[in-house]
Amino acid sequence: MATKNNSHNMKTVLTDKALNEIRTDSNLRAKLMLVEGKSEYTIKRWIDPEEQNDSLTKPKYTSVIAAHTGLTEDQILKSETISELNVSEG
Repeated sequence: MATKNNSHNMKTVLTDKALNEIRTDSNLRAKLMLVEGKSEYTIKRWIDPEEQNDSLTKPKYTSVIAAHTGLTEDQILKSETISELNVSEG
């Protein structure tokens, strides 16, 4: 069996700095809501650590975050190793 590529064990997530900006800036959340007509509840759910949602890592959202905050893409996104705990044992 072939060895899996390590890139399959990585995912792109928002940095803590970007998440904090979204959590604390209601104007930024409002702009993110307008991208696809999502509710504030949805945006807050997407940044909940328990949700593990990557919707806000899409360019249509990261460009809004960058324009509003002045953060660069490297300050908004990071690659994270997928935890082995997420793999179910069967």
